[in-house]
Amino acid sequence: VLVAGDDLPCMKPHPAMLVHACETLGILTGQAVFVGDSGTDVAAARAARMPVLLAGWGYDPTAGEGDVMPDVILRDARDV
Repeated sequence: VLVAGDDLPCMKPHPAMLVHACETLGILTGQAVFVGDSGTDVAAARAARMPVLLAGWGYDPTAGEGDVMPDVILRDARDV
């Protein structure tokens, strides 16, 4: 499922995009895993009560160093 930034009126870190994707799939947010590359992604997943993996090579190299932590920081795409 692909939900783009302008598909819904709310943007991350609001959890609406993640909730919408899960509803489309017919699953609960806790049954999915979000892979993101920024602190905003981590915050959105946390707000949706969804496990989150952080792509440590991605957009925001400082993500995973703040108050909102991912469940796992991936160092390589093969780690998914």
